[in-house]
Amino acid sequence: MDFEAIKKAAQAYGPDMTRFLRDMIAIPSESCEEREVVACIKAEMEKTLLSPRPQYIAAMVQAGLLDHLHPMPKGPELDTLEELAGLPPTKEARWRGFCALTGFPITVLPVERTLRRAVEYPELAVIPTLALSGRDLMALGFKGPAISAAQKRLAEVRKVFPDAFVVCCRGTQIVK
Repeated sequence: MDFEAIKKAAQAYGPDMTRFLRDMIAIPSESCEEREVVACIKAEMEKTLLSPRPQYIAAMVQAGLLDHLHPMPKGPELDTLEELAGLPPTKEARWRGFCALTGFPITVLPVERTLRRAVEYPELAVIPTLALSGRDLMALGFKGPAISAAQKRLAEVRKVFPDAFVVCCRGTQIVK
């Protein structure tokens, strides 16, 4: 790992880091009044995750910015998070990758419900791409929660076997 190159790249982020730290200090954060601080940290994390170098979020974790939200025993090394750069530059993909690689729970941040669900339940992103819709499952005799359960199960199968097809469904049991 070329530390000189990292230091050089970090210098380019100097003004951003200075602005972020000044914003953090300017927000009063008495006990139980940390909502604005957490929102500021989340915004900076998201900016970093969606940047061309999302692995630099490791520096924020190593600096302890997340410790009061969720204790991290030891921040991840920069190269541990290198694979974030290979993910699509969407909030859902990058947050899902960050949480999976670090064990950080998305639930401690004030995020939109759709983002939290996308991180917690990645199989839900597959459901709209399934050949069988909820209406199709209703026609097959599924009712209420059984439709959702069957869709989730089909999504799990699709993630493991992308080319799989379903011959028939019985209850929530899927038969190929």
